[in-house]
Amino acid sequence: MRIVKYLPFLITVFFVAVILSCDDTLTGEFHENQPPRTFLTVDTIATEQRMPSQVDIEWWGDDPDGYVAAYEICIDDQNIDMECDPSADNEWWERTERTDTTLILPLPVGESEADIRFSVRAIDNEGLRDPEGASVFFPIRNQPPSIMFDPTQSPPDTTYFMASFGFIAEDPDGEQDLNYYKIAINDTSWVRIDDPDIDFFSIEIDQNDVNADGSVTAELFTGRAFTPTGIKFESINLEEQNSVYLKAFDQAEEESPTDTLDLYIKEQKSNTLVVNDAAGTNIINQHADFLNYAGFGDFDYYDISEALIPSGNVLPIPIEPTLNRELAQWDNIYWVSNSLTRNLLFVLQATRDFRENNGKIFINAPITYDTDTPVDEENIDDVFSLIPASGFETHPDGGRFRLDRLGGEGREVLPVFQNSENGQDLTLQLDVGIGNLVPLIIGADNEPLFEADYIDSDDYDYSRVISSVEEGDDPSVLYFGIRLTDFTDDSPVHETVDYFLNERLGF
Repeated sequence: MRIVKYLPFLITVFFVAVILSCDDTLTGEFHENQPPRTFLTVDTIATEQRMPSQVDIEWWGDDPDGYVAAYEICIDDQNIDMECDPSADNEWWERTERTDTTLILPLPVGESEADIRFSVRAIDNEGLRDPEGASVFFPIRNQPPSIMFDPTQSPPDTTYFMASFGFIAEDPDGEQDLNYYKIAINDTSWVRIDDPDIDFFSIEIDQNDVNADGSVTAELFTGRAFTPTGIKFESINLEEQNSVYLKAFDQAEEESPTDTLDLYIKEQKSNTLVVNDAAGTNIINQHADFLNYAGFGDFDYYDISEALIPSGNVLPIPIEPTLNRELAQWDNIYWVSNSLTRNLLFVLQATRDFRENNGKIFINAPITYDTDTPVDEENIDDVFSLIPASGFETHPDGGRFRLDRLGGEGREVLPVFQNSENGQDLTLQLDVGIGNLVPLIIGADNEPLFEADYIDSDDYDYSRVISSVEEGDDPSVLYFGIRLTDFTDDSPVHETVDYFLNERLGF
């Protein structure tokens, strides 16, 4: 029992005695950490087998006394006199844990072919690099660039004065290899754009600058800032299809295939532009009759009923500056829509130059909520920055403002102004019922023109205004909030339009 009790002490004494009896000098040879080695799947390529500058590369490494933790890769770039030194530690080496990559090797600017070295070196788990690494020379050749008109930034198929073109230029040898572009219209008189960063240009057609053959000129602008170039195209044909040609050149003067876009350019024949923004309807013939009665039968015309302005399918875009400069060529705009919140939301921005030139605009669009895009808090400011009113009326009991037909009789729409000089009564009779025609709230700078005979207007006190104009002797905007085609045949609609355009707006 005494031995068991002192057993731990005896074991400790034993091991201490063993340790003290050993030689205190360790034997053997210490080996320092050995560098890893690096290998490429292909280390030699015949120069006769020249390839495109985009290449796929694979490599691997091993380490005799540890493991490979990462790699660093480097490419010689003759454009900046950069050569990859496996023994150097600088920013030219890029760290990666991958064992493959796809690269576009940098062809020397202006050269059609070159031998470009790719280098890779392994790094072990203690951070030691392969001092030699592995490398291979890729014999590459120049490839021509490509260019195409950007369909999302191209003009509609028809225009009058303005057309803007976005384009996409690419070079398989890298963006730095793009050099310049050339543009031509209708003939082979190419003009050169030296800035390879440009991806957008516009032409502004001068219909008054007529050549001996009847064609007109167009000035070239570059970039979205509409930078003038001083370059003019001399062969623009009005009321005909015009072809716009575009091609790119790289640093080695190789050129892309030519891309072409066709554009019909209309001749301006009037100082009044009619815009049909009434989606899904065919009412322009009736409005043409109204305009003819008022003395504006020979008008210019845009049909934008099939799309919204930002799509670029109906009017020249972008709105600024292209569409702005386009619309400023007319003195008067007659805008017909079946919704306040279709393209009218963009008119305020698109007519800045037009309004600064004292242009006049008549707008006929219903003030209803039964549209695809109802007026809401997000776009109401845009609406009332354009039309001469400060807001919409709210029904006192939360109901709808109704102009239903009762007993076969149309509701009346009554003028609230002093009748025209000849004293004619301009009271209009609705030929259809309208379930929710919302009245306008008139601001201090606006003048009411017409009120609607709502079916409960005797029971409630609310605004009944459905038409207004800017106050003053020279207003620029007049708005009528019921479709002019919704009245009976014997209503004086022609006379009303004549009054609006000639007496109030001064078209």
